[in-house]
Amino acid sequence: MNASKVLLIWSMVTTGMIFWYIWHQNAAIQHMYQKQQLENNLATVEKEIRALHQKIAERSTPAKILENAKELGLQKTPPEHILQLKDYLSPRKQEL
Repeated sequence: MNASKVLLIWSMVTTGMIFWYIWHQNAAIQHMYQKQQLENNLATVEKEIRALHQKIAERSTPAKILENAKELGLQKTPPEHILQLKDYLSPRKQEL
């Protein structure tokens, strides 16, 4: 083999290795970017969930529930069939 063929093969291999390295670096950068996007989306969803839990907690206080029930015209005591069910289940709790 003469020197020009060796130089040509060496330059082709080197060029291929450079393109392979650049391609893998690009894939790694894209993966990191997508991971960061997912983490940002997760953080946003977690903030929204916390805000919803806070709203639910504010609306679920006993005083707020009674206030809402009065506004809707609901009775304070449970309906008769609920009271009967409670009486039916209370001896079973003691058995357990």
